[in-house]
Formats: sequence, structure tokens, C-alpha cells
Amino acid sequence: LSDSSANVTLDISVLKILVSFLMTYGLADVNESVRNNARNASRDIVASNGASDEAIAFLLPHFESILSSGQADLSFLGALDKDKAPQDVTSSDRRKEGVVVALG
Repeated sequence: LSDSSANVTLDISVLKILVSFLMTYGLADVNESVRNNARNASRDIVASNGASDEAIAFLLPHFESILSSGQADLSFLGALDKDKAPQDVTSSDRRKEGVVVALG
């Protein structure tokens, strides 16, 4: 999904869930390898699927919110367990860093 040569276009609902998952859990993970993969996937997904007006209307406010608060919007996670979303300062800092990378 994240390889731009794969030529996969994500439906906006899938894009919202996927990006929200990566921002909430992947970028905040304690394991550096998981964080790196989430950061790379986020960057590639934004690069390959972030050009439509609908994607921009979701991504920019979502990323701005993370940059200002360090917390991801949990409302897009659907049935995923929101109680397990890391809320500590280190996780917030990792999310902010990941958003900067995702934006390129």
C-alpha cells in the first residue's frame, strides 16, 4: 500500500482509518522499528494518496491538530480500542515528528 510504484489508490474512508491508525499507534510505539515503518508508510501514503481535495480536507486538519496537541483524533479509528492509544508526552513528541516526515 505504501509503495508508490504499487499504483494503489485508497478510498477516502480507508485512508482516514489507515492514517489515523498509523498516527495513533504506529508513530507512538515504543519499538523504534515499528515507529520507523509507520513513519515511512505515512510518508508514502500521503505522497501517493494525498493529492485529492477530499484527502487534503482530511489530512491537513488532522496533521495540524497533531502538531498542536500531539494527540491523534481517535474518532476515525472505528472499532479499534481507543483506550490503548498512548497518551504520554513521549508518544506525543513521536507523533509530531511523524507528521513532519509525512508532510515531506
